[in-house]
Amino acid sequence: MSSSILYYIALLVAAASSGRIDPILQAAVEKNGETEAIVEFPEVINQISAIDSMCGDAKVDRLITSLKQLNAEMQTPLVTAAASLGLSTEQFWIANTVSVKGLTAEKLSDLAKIAGDFNVRPENKAFLPPMIQTPAADNGKTAQWGVETIRAPEYRSNYN
Repeated sequence: MSSSILYYIALLVAAASSGRIDPILQAAVEKNGETEAIVEFPEVINQISAIDSMCGDAKVDRLITSLKQLNAEMQTPLVTAAASLGLSTEQFWIANTVSVKGLTAEKLSDLAKIAGDFNVRPENKAFLPPMIQTPAADNGKTAQWGVETIRAPEYRSNYN
């Protein structure tokens, strides 16, 4: 009885310390065969010490240096594993995320087995409608406001 309890505890710990895959991403990979994803890591801002007592440029420099260092430490195991799987990655220290390209169902499953606290989700892409440029209509009227109308030359000659 006690060995089965230990087995379940070990299983829960292993599941809690590995990556989680968004079900929408899983379905997209199974449907499309290959896709891109974002790996999100927890925020590390609370781990930066002595920042409250600083101000100005020193505070900004300390914050940037600490974020880069902490996020790199957190992202490195995943980036290394992704490279061994033949995946392309791009790291973003400011958001503590990694963009992963070339994911297949098998590679996604292997990626989720990596130890660490992270979520793998679909990449959100925003698209804007194409701009339609039309020339301004020539209605024969002059501009309502212009250099002469606001007396800019007069001002310039008096105050230059």
